Amino acid sequence: MNEKDSMGKCYFEALLAIADLNLSEFIGSDDSLSDLEADLNAFILDLPKIETKIKGFLETDDRDLTIECYKTLCKSLEKIHADSLASEFSKQTDALKSMKPEKFNSYMNYFMMSASSLSIDIQVAKNSADKQETKQETKETQEGTGAKLILAVAFSYDAKNRL
Repeated sequence: MNEKDSMGKCYFEALLAIADLNLSEFIGSDDSLSDLEADLNAFILDLPKIETKIKGFLETDDRDLTIECYKTLCKSLEKIHADSLASEFSKQTDALKSMKPEKFNSYMNYFMMSASSLSIDIQVAKNSADKQETKQETKETQEGTGAKLILAVAFSYDAKNRL
């Protein structure tokens, strides 16, 4: 069993459809996807906490701590292979310190909306893949049950005719 099976083929395929994720290096390889799945889950779980911190720091005008949270989130984007977003946002790190307050707040809101949108895309991919896999498992179970029923009826009929 390869790592894609443990992640779920449907989930991996759904993740490939997310434009902000660059997962091409995993196609056709047996590289460990369990680390990627753990990083995706950590991103989804940590994002609300980081967003809350950023909002709090924005309210108190603590630019340095806001930027530290920003950098943390950029590293998370790199870990989940959201390369274009991570690159785009990492380039702005130095410019953040000199931005006017209104522009800084607007940019941080844009940044958080982009990260939230990606998180939602990942969660939707996971949920739809889970539903698809459940539907497939149910279909396979029903097909297996039908074959057993046919065999049981055939065996019962054969046993009656032998008596």
